[in-house]
Order: sequence, then C-alpha cells, then structure tokens
Amino acid sequence: MRATAAGVLGLEASLLQSGMGGVAGTELACAVSNAGAAGCAGGYKLAGGALSAMLDRLTAGTDRPVGVNLIPEVVGPVELDRQVAQVLDETPERVHLSFFGMPDDAVLERVAAAERRLVVQIGTVEDGVHAAARGAVVVAQGTEAGGHLLGTSRRDALVAALRDRLPDACLVASGGIGSPEEAERALDAGADGVLLGTAFVVAHESRAHARFKSAVTGADETDTVITDVYEIGWPGRRHRVLATTVTADPQQPTKFIGKTVVEGKPYLVPRFSAAVPTEATSGRIEEMALYCGRSCGAISDEVSAADVVAAFARVLPGAEVVKTRRGRTVMSADAVQDDYYHDLSYREGTAPVRTREGVELYCESTGEGIAITTLNNFFFTAPFWRDYTDELAKHYRVVSYDLCNHGHSTRLEQEPTWEEHAADLNALLDALEIDSTYLLASSASTQLARDVALAYPDRVRGLVLAGPVVGPQMRRHRMLQRAWLRTLNSHDIPVLFSHMYPEFVSTQMIEEYGTPGFLGLRESFLAMSTPEELNNGLTLAQKGDSSTDLLTRIQAPTLIALGDDDILLGPTAGHELAALFPNGRCAIMPKAGHVPFLDDPVGFQELVRKFIDEAEEHV
Repeated sequence: MRATAAGVLGLEASLLQSGMGGVAGTELACAVSNAGAAGCAGGYKLAGGALSAMLDRLTAGTDRPVGVNLIPEVVGPVELDRQVAQVLDETPERVHLSFFGMPDDAVLERVAAAERRLVVQIGTVEDGVHAAARGAVVVAQGTEAGGHLLGTSRRDALVAALRDRLPDACLVASGGIGSPEEAERALDAGADGVLLGTAFVVAHESRAHARFKSAVTGADETDTVITDVYEIGWPGRRHRVLATTVTADPQQPTKFIGKTVVEGKPYLVPRFSAAVPTEATSGRIEEMALYCGRSCGAISDEVSAADVVAAFARVLPGAEVVKTRRGRTVMSADAVQDDYYHDLSYREGTAPVRTREGVELYCESTGEGIAITTLNNFFFTAPFWRDYTDELAKHYRVVSYDLCNHGHSTRLEQEPTWEEHAADLNALLDALEIDSTYLLASSASTQLARDVALAYPDRVRGLVLAGPVVGPQMRRHRMLQRAWLRTLNSHDIPVLFSHMYPEFVSTQMIEEYGTPGFLGLRESFLAMSTPEELNNGLTLAQKGDSSTDLLTRIQAPTLIALGDDDILLGPTAGHELAALFPNGRCAIMPKAGHVPFLDDPVGFQELVRKFIDEAEEHV
C-alpha cells in the first residue's frame, strides 16, 4: 500500500499549503502546521541574515512538521545551493524542503543525504518521474492553479498519467481545489493528498494585501486569465492571475506603480513585476500580479488557516501511524474513531415511553437515586450523553431521552413547540415515576430547561445550564443560529459542522485535539441529525420569549457552568447572568468553550456533583 502525504510528512491530514513567496510568511505556515497540515514558508530570494531571521520565526512558531519553499529557476544554482545549506544547517529535522520546479540532481542528493523530507512541485510527467525516483513527494500542478505554471496539462490528467507511471509514489494534486468536493475529485484521479494555494491566500494569517484578498473572494474562475505579462523578476513563465488592466493592455509603459517592504528592506514595484502585493505593499494594487487559481469560485470568505484545514481534513486521508504530540498520544485522521468515537448505538429492547397521543420518546435510564435528566439541544441524541454522564450515573439516576421529532422518538408532521417539548418531559417523568429531577441542559436546550422550570416548578429540583443562551445573550445566539441555518441550507451538514466547530469548542481543544478531534466530533455530529431535523430545531430555537425577567421567577437552585472561552459569555457576564436567578451561581471552567463538558467531561461532572450535593443539603 502506497503512503499518504500525511504519512510521509508526519501530518494529521494529507494537506499541503503552497509556499507562496511574499504571501506565505511564517505566520501562515505555522498556523497551517499547528492545525495538522503541512505549512510552508516562501523562501523566494531570501538569503543570509534575512533567511536566517525567517527560519528562526518558523521554528519558533510551531513544533510540528513544516516546510520551506525554494524556487530553483528564480535564484539560480549557486544561490539555491546557499539557501539549501542554510535551511539544512539552521533548522531541525521536522522542517522539510519544498522546491517549485525541478532542482539539479546534486540538490536532491544533498537533501536526501541530510535525511530530510523532500517535496517537489512539477508540471510534467517526466519531471514527476524524475522527482519520485529521488524519494520526493511529487506535487502535480495543473493549469487550473494560480501563480506560475510549470506545465500545460490539467490537474487530473496529469495526476492520472503520473499514477500510471508511478503506482507506488506519493502524489499530491494542485490546481483549482477550492472545496472538499474538488479535493475528492483529485483523490479519485489518483492523488494521495492535495496542495492548496488560493484557499490560503485569503486566510487571516496570509500576508496578502487586503485588496488582493477581497479581489479573490469576489471572483469566480471566469475572472482568471493565463498570461506572461508579469515577468519582471521571473521571466519565461506563464501564470494564472485575476484579469487586470495590465493583462488587458500589456503595451502600457513600464514604470513604478507602488512600493513594498521585504524583510525590512524597501523596494519599488514596477508595472509588470512578478512581485505579489502584500500587506507591506502600497500603490496601484489592482494593477499588480494578483495570482489566483480557478478555485476562487468556491472561495467567498476570509477565514483562519485552521478553518481551511478543518474543512478539507474531513475528506483527506491521514497518516498511517500513531504520533505523540505535547506529551499525549493522538491518532491519525484515518484512525480517528478509535479515540474520539462516540458510541451512538441505541439500546436494543428499550421500550419507548408514551407521553401524549401519538408521541413516544426513546429514553435511557442509568443508575439510582436522585434523578438528573439531560436535555438535548437538537444536535445531540440520548446515546451521546453516556460519555458525559458516566461518573454521575455512579451516584445518581441519569435519564437521557430523544426529543419528539429527533433521534429514535416519534416523528410528527408538525414540529413541536417549546410548550409541547416541556409537556413531553413532564409526562415522561410521570411515566418513569420521578417526582422531581435536576435538569442538565446546554446551549439551545437551556431555553427548554428554563421553560420547564417555569411551567412545572414542582418537578425541577435544580438546573445545570452549560453554556446558557437564556438572558441578555439570547439575541446574539439567535444571530449565530440564523447564520448556521444559512450555511445548512446553502451547503450541507459537514460544512455546517466546520462553521460551528470553532464556535462551540475552546481554542485549547482545537489546538490539542487537532484534526483527529475535529473528525471524531464531526462523525458523531453527522450521525445524530438529519438536515431536516437541524433545520426544524434551529428554526424553533429562534422562537420563544427572550425576556430576562423570566429568570427572576425561577426558584430552583441554578448553576451556570461556563467555559472561560465561551463565544457568548465572558466570566463577568456569566456571574451577572447567575445573579438574575434568585438562587443562582456561576462556575467558570478553565480552557473550556461554549459546550464545556466537551472540553473537560470529568471536571464538568465533578462540578455538577458538587452543586447537587450542596443543593440537597438545603432541601
């Protein structure tokens, strides 16, 4: 079995970032590597102290595999040899060398002798075969790509031809890949991974000029052209760029149209320069070389590099080995289910509970003693709660059920109202012979917990509201939900998850769990809801009374469990919210996000147990 790009380079997903000169600084490269892919800083013409300074920033910014991109034909063999020597001498083994175009064999042999990983981007089958024979990861660049073109073949045709010649080589596809679906097409053609350029031009960490980024996000593939007008500094290459007045009229005079700064040194930018406009560039940006691939039609927003990686990682192969990072063992994306998988299977033989005419709810009850009832927020199902209540079930009776129209509960043509959901819970408690219970809710379901406590106060012993949306922040949460709805209706559930993921988990979790954590939760997310269920749930979440006065009427002891990285509430606002409840308190969970039990299941359950024990002392 041939190796994936992730396996060869030690990544979590087979995704490489193009080392675009000027645009791909160390900020972008490190962000991509920290997200689990292969970041790559553009070396371009840097040498001596300027190159050393860049390498220092690169190795200080990430402890993950990362690359340096060098361009043989731009610097020539002597200067390239010096650049290679510096990279090999001044960086650790985890830094690989990437070449845009074929270097001399002596360069390839020098890299191999240093036991460094090697990536070579090519545009012809002959060059690909030559690079693969020297152990390189071969990046097959198609003419759909933005920037300088190395050949005349389209991406998938080149990949297929190379795969025919190189059945065991590691091939990476490049050109026109702006969506996960396009990445899948490249894999189907025979690639083992993909390289993205244009998608990272618009990343927050990219050094591309703001007007350059806006031009890319506002363009589609018909706005790009292949031309050779931008040749000053890089003659003899065709390149794909956004159409400009310069590409339309190459007879204009060659004069200075701007200025820029590279590693602290100022430079003038002439018309027809190959230099890309960066955040350090001023002047007539719209006339400069706006390198852009045909993928721009699928790119409409400026996002973080981590968001780009997360969006593509779901369709890309991971490494074949288990790696150790930051002292903890994490698995490859291919084996994500092993450590991050949720057992979402329903218990066979569990009889549904009838709550009203035509409605039966799936329900699990575990443990004995005082009851805790979990409330789903349209994204969770009853089995999901097992991993987050297992310790509580050793001390209490934990009841988890599927809301009507969700999971394994009855489906009605008409979506239930909040009042009907509350009445269903009241009837469920009757059927289970539970006089009163603690309600454990998160995010959108905290509204249901509030309504149950108001409508059936004798049934509620206390409330645990994790990442609550009731109170002053409800308006902002509904704005987020409307954005989620637009994403769901315009795309699909995987894209929705990519949108939501950084909004409901903490920054700490994103960094530590990496791509495997993202993929594990994504698989659970996809398994728990259909697009129709999510649409109906998010629509219902827009309804209901948002008045904060309702909270002042709840007499039950109430715990606000708030992550310190919650997108809606900061610690101060959390304590202010708790003060609205007559018997409320707020506990801040460190390094946790909007759904804090995802970040720290054990700590969350300890917090809940302490709250219940203290509340019972005052009964």
